[in-house]
Amino acid sequence: LDEDLEGSNASMAQSSSVQVLGAGSRVVNGLYASRPAAQIPAGFAATCRTMGWDSAQTWKKLSDQKRPWYEKTDGSYVYWNTQDHKWWIDGPDGAGLYVVRDDSGSSVPPGKGWTALSGAQQPVPSVEVKDEL
Repeated sequence: LDEDLEGSNASMAQSSSVQVLGAGSRVVNGLYASRPAAQIPAGFAATCRTMGWDSAQTWKKLSDQKRPWYEKTDGSYVYWNTQDHKWWIDGPDGAGLYVVRDDSGSSVPPGKGWTALSGAQQPVPSVEVKDEL
C-alpha cells in the first residue's frame, strides 16, 4: 500500500500547487498554481524587456523546459533556474526575492533552506506542496 501511495504522490507532483508561507516580503506569500515549463512568466518577460533581453531566448536558457513553474494570482512566481541550480521566488514585478539551491531534480521546490536576496525582507519563507488548488 505504501508503494502505491508513493507512486501516486510522484505522479501528482507535476500538477501540484505550492504555498509560500511566512516570507517577510509579504507579496510572495500565498498559493501558487503549477504552470507548464514552456510558458513564460509575465514578470520574467517584463524583467527581460526592461533589461533589453529576448524573453523567449532567456527563458529557454534558464528553464530546463521540463520542470513546471508556479504562479500566484498577482503574478508572483516560483521557478527552477538551470544556470545556478536554485529555485527562485520572484515578486509580481519579476524581481528575485528568495532562492534555495536544489540538486534533487524534483519538480517542486524544497520546503526549507531559503535565503533572502538583496531587497527581500526577513524572515525567509517556507514552501509547502499542495495536491490541488
